Amino acid sequence: MTKGLCSAARPGRSAWSLAVLICLALTAEHSSTKAAEIEEGLPLEILGPDVEGLSWTPGLTPESPEAELSDIYARRGGYFQVPVISPAFDTASDRLDDLNEKYGLRIATAYTMLFQGLSGGPWDQFGGAGDVDLMSSWTAVGRDTKNPGRLVFDLEDRFRIGDRTPNSLGGQIATLQPTANTFNNRGFVVRDVFWTQRAYEGQLRFLIGRADSTDYFGSTWMQSANNSFVNRMFAANPTIVAPGHGPAAGMSYRPKEVDFYISGGAANAYGTTSTTGFDTLFDEATFFSWGEVGWTPTFGTFGEGRYTMSGWHIGDRELTGQASDWGLSVVADQRITDTVQVFARWGHADGGVSRVQDYFQAGTGFRGLMGDPGDMAGVALSYAIPTDSTARDEKVFEAFYRWQLTRFSQVSVGAQAIFDPSYGPGHDVVGAFWGRLRVVF
Repeated sequence: MTKGLCSAARPGRSAWSLAVLICLALTAEHSSTKAAEIEEGLPLEILGPDVEGLSWTPGLTPESPEAELSDIYARRGGYFQVPVISPAFDTASDRLDDLNEKYGLRIATAYTMLFQGLSGGPWDQFGGAGDVDLMSSWTAVGRDTKNPGRLVFDLEDRFRIGDRTPNSLGGQIATLQPTANTFNNRGFVVRDVFWTQRAYEGQLRFLIGRADSTDYFGSTWMQSANNSFVNRMFAANPTIVAPGHGPAAGMSYRPKEVDFYISGGAANAYGTTSTTGFDTLFDEATFFSWGEVGWTPTFGTFGEGRYTMSGWHIGDRELTGQASDWGLSVVADQRITDTVQVFARWGHADGGVSRVQDYFQAGTGFRGLMGDPGDMAGVALSYAIPTDSTARDEKVFEAFYRWQLTRFSQVSVGAQAIFDPSYGPGHDVVGAFWGRLRVVF
């Protein structure tokens, strides 16, 4: 990704306009049109999460706070250098690196805007939203050992820009899943506050606290609306019916010198990201539980891979009148070269709650096609069968390109073709076109 800023308060029209001006200032002016060189030996970007040192489980998603922090701290170049601003950001970034080196404390912020428009629909066909994140990870014990203990904490503010959000546009054309994941008007929340710990030379790993279970299983390496595909078919696992951030716990076992792991966990089934979730945890206990087994080989001809099988179950939620449900997923991620990766995923849900009963998707990602190694491109296709037998099977194609404009900013453009929207018989195919700006620090 990169390293970002901007106001943490929920912006109104004038506030978000100021944020846009600041972000554009980071990307519009430049002193050189030549892409900056990345110093030899520095980390650029992990095509997939670092299964050894990054988190408590190798099954984490690119949108988990640990993966976001690692991506932000990766050194990048970019096409432009902005006089005054770029050197100031470099200096501040170096100070944050010093905090990490001396105290094991990582702090980062990110400001992301997404604008999306539809080619058809009965009402509003355009939406915009912004997202401000403050993330931190403190290795409080066991630094430079195989058994570190970390406190992870992050805040988020999502807000509408204009009359509609991108997340709501799918309702205009009656799609099975939103045309943009997460970019809604949820407001300010404390997303994650949890502790992770390793034991027995890193083989046994734990998590306990407030977290989102879907950050740690059933994902692909390109599952992030912040930097890759935005349609929920690809930016999430659409068959999983999971609670939001709330009380959760997990455990993972990864034997030494073996490319294998097994993980599992449970969370309050009533959890919502905008509440603490402790009241229903004790009074009306019912749980969301999950498990995953994975193989993480490195093939000499290609490179790293991650192959997983996972399952989940959510109990009856009498307070909200929702039935139990369960599902399975199989995921394959594989690096082909230093700049090319591929992924495929199959998912199934029993149908008690999920709108998607079965689906299959596949895609590929390319890095550095236009020169800067921080650039990323992707194409993907999905086929989904709704739980509702009267609805149509929905097919989605999406492609995007992401430019690393400066060391701290990215601009992406993308397009989707949605064939046979499940609940929209008046549309055989609808286009969705989007642009995204991300500034991180």
